[in-house]
Amino acid sequence: MKTQQAGFTLVELMVVLVLLALGSSLVVANMRSSLPSTLDTEAQRLQAVLENARAQARSRHTLLTWTADAQGFTLSPADNAHVVLQRMEWLAAGTLSEPAILWISAEPLQAPARLTLRHADIPAGRWVLETDGVRGFTWKP
Repeated sequence: MKTQQAGFTLVELMVVLVLLALGSSLVVANMRSSLPSTLDTEAQRLQAVLENARAQARSRHTLLTWTADAQGFTLSPADNAHVVLQRMEWLAAGTLSEPAILWISAEPLQAPARLTLRHADIPAGRWVLETDGVRGFTWKP
C-alpha cells in the first residue's frame, strides 16, 4: 500500500518565496517619497506657514520677518530677530529659497511677494509661491 505525504515540494516553496520578494520590493519602492513630491509638500506647507504668518502679523500689529537658511526657516518679529516665533526644518535637506528673507506686514494689503523654492539635486525644478498682496499665497511647480 502506498502512503501519500502531505506538504509542498521545494519548487512550490521557492516560487512562493520569489513572489513574496517581488511583491515586497514593489511595496517598498512605491512607499519611498520622491524628491519632487517632497518639494510639492514643502511648497504646500510653506504656503500655510506664510498665511499663518500674515494672520500673526495682523494680530500682533507688527512686521514679521521670514528668514530661510540651509536647514530650514524662521519667523521672527522684524524689530527683534532674536525672538523666534516659529522654526521649521526643510523636509528635504538641500532645499533653498530665493529670496532668503521675506517681510510680512501687519497691513491687510501686503506688498506683492514671490518666493522660489529649489533643490540642489533638481537644477531645472522650481516651486514658486506668490501673492499679489491682496489674495493669499498660491504655489505652482
